[in-house]
Amino acid sequence: MANVTLIPMTEAAYAAWLAQAVPEYAQDKIAAGTWPAAVALANAQRAFASLLPQGLATPDALLWTITCEGVGVGSLWVSWDQAQRRFFIYDIKLDAASQDQGIGTAALRRLDEAAAARGVLRIGLHVFGRNHRARHVYEKAGFAVTDLEMEKRV
Repeated sequence: MANVTLIPMTEAAYAAWLAQAVPEYAQDKIAAGTWPAAVALANAQRAFASLLPQGLATPDALLWTITCEGVGVGSLWVSWDQAQRRFFIYDIKLDAASQDQGIGTAALRRLDEAAAARGVLRIGLHVFGRNHRARHVYEKAGFAVTDLEMEKRV
């Protein structure tokens, strides 16, 4: 496996990531049936502004660029709840050309190392039900379902 690392996001990388992550999140919420298209982008912008009020300087927000052989191939955003000794993955993305090569799994191993260094006991995440690829990667990395919410449209 190639050398995969997590390096702190730069301001430029953060701006590029945010410009892509917000509309992608809005689209995910539309596809999940959670938000109507007319308000999805505004809702996503509010959600990100609430969770990252100080951008990269937001306390307990860890934002990394995922690199493979020294080249940026993705991003990882984690919230660190020090009192609960817990990480929560808000977003992990790989460039399309970097998928299906074990890089995501390796990035999650690097996250395990970062968690251990901080005394973290648990890592949580949310995955949209239709995202089978992500769920497979998470299960392969040792994540298990703790809650399962289902709905049907009538």
